[in-house]
Amino acid sequence: MVIAGAIPACEQNAATKGDPNSDAAASSSEDAFGGLTNDGGRDGTICRTFAFAKKDFVSRTGYNWADSWMMSWAADGKTYTSFSDGKVSVEAPKVTNAILTIDDDLPNLTAASFRTVSEDAMGVGMRNTWSHYNISTIFVGDTLYVGMVDFSYNGGIARSDDGGRTLQYDRSRPMWPGSAVTRFVYPSFLQNGRGYEGNTDGYMYVYGTDGRWGETNALRVARIPKTADFRDVTQYQYYDGSGWSASLDKALNVLGPSAELGGMQSIVFNPHFNRYFLITFSNPGNVGGPAHMTVFDAPDPWGPFFECGVISRKDALFKEVPGILHEIYNPSFNAKWIDEDGGMWISYSSCCEDSQYTFQYGKISVER
Repeated sequence: MVIAGAIPACEQNAATKGDPNSDAAASSSEDAFGGLTNDGGRDGTICRTFAFAKKDFVSRTGYNWADSWMMSWAADGKTYTSFSDGKVSVEAPKVTNAILTIDDDLPNLTAASFRTVSEDAMGVGMRNTWSHYNISTIFVGDTLYVGMVDFSYNGGIARSDDGGRTLQYDRSRPMWPGSAVTRFVYPSFLQNGRGYEGNTDGYMYVYGTDGRWGETNALRVARIPKTADFRDVTQYQYYDGSGWSASLDKALNVLGPSAELGGMQSIVFNPHFNRYFLITFSNPGNVGGPAHMTVFDAPDPWGPFFECGVISRKDALFKEVPGILHEIYNPSFNAKWIDEDGGMWISYSSCCEDSQYTFQYGKISVER
């Protein structure tokens, strides 16, 4: 499967034609993480084999209804994450922008691994239902940025200078208005090392979509100097296919439009493969159905993106109960959770056995 905007073999550009793995003989195999494999090595991907193994889940943690656990490896060595639609305790009110740390590493997570930094860092509570959801997190040095969205399809980025206890964002002036001709919603950040220290070109890369969660979207890429204030929308440039433009309207759809792009995505640099990996989800109809997650790889932060493998709903869920809604969605990489062999642990949300969301996780294994 190649999503519109991904590059088929007959149209590979010079950046991928020289890849010695692009013409490798395709093969499929079962391995210790088996059950899901992919005949890779074609169409530009480095993924000769692809496998996913679900490992465990954390539910009933007290974070009832919490989902969208997008993660970042901070300079202090901890994993920071955020959730929306959740509570920090059974008795607490429901909030949309909690910040937490995960104090243990996979596969040793328990409910005690999650510690609350702030249950309502934006201070909006639920006064405006579904208001200003946390979408993604990134630490650049000691500064935390959080991608935000509201349900008018406005996208933006908040900043914290106190480790996530408070977030600053002018909610009255969205950075990327939903009324614009070209949208940049659900902004997510490239993860690259501890505190983004793996970056060498001086830019942060930010990825946005049309904001149609679980529906059809296109993916666009922006960059901003990593020393800038990410809330300053005038500092952004958008990839237009040949270079970088100050106009969002000139941004290239690097993937899509496609129902395979569920609106939220996570991107990480994998130093073992010297490659960028993007994971997203598809959840047609927003209920059950053929939900799945798709992984892409690329030689550069802006692409071109090639399909590496697909994780099915069946392979990702731990338990299904007839008549109860079960989704898999909002997967997240963590630069800290990349093994020496290049294996990448992901978290992802599922919903809703016993009226609870779960934090699920597993490992992606790739051979080139």
